[in-house]
Amino acid sequence: MRFDLYQNQHLARRNEAILKVKVSGIDSIADGESLLFNVDGKITGLRSIDMTTDWEKEFYTVEDSWLGSRHIEQRFSTKRYVISEQLIDRIASAERVVARVNLSREYVEGVLHPVKAGSAKDQELVNEMSGTTGLPGAR
Repeated sequence: MRFDLYQNQHLARRNEAILKVKVSGIDSIADGESLLFNVDGKITGLRSIDMTTDWEKEFYTVEDSWLGSRHIEQRFSTKRYVISEQLIDRIASAERVVARVNLSREYVEGVLHPVKAGSAKDQELVNEMSGTTGLPGAR
């Protein structure tokens, strides 16, 4: 599971952003409150702004000393959600955050490991929330 976070001036004026969730594989993401965050024990559900699940492909090259270069294709199911800056701040300052995406027949869940503001590892949270790295334990 990965996240991409977007914001423009219009969303910023409303203290909101768009959070795109990417789930590895081709599965339909459920309707309704399909993205849930458990932030220090408080569960917040988000409804998608998309009526249907979108699919994306990403291509990258892996270098291996034994096998040489390999080209990998990864497919993702995606949906977008409006997320408040307040929730982003709660996630960034939390002790424990679990993200869950409900699919049509199952769910995917992953644990975020946010760091405290001012820490030398602040960039790690930004990377996780922006999709630069995946969520540990998620598929």
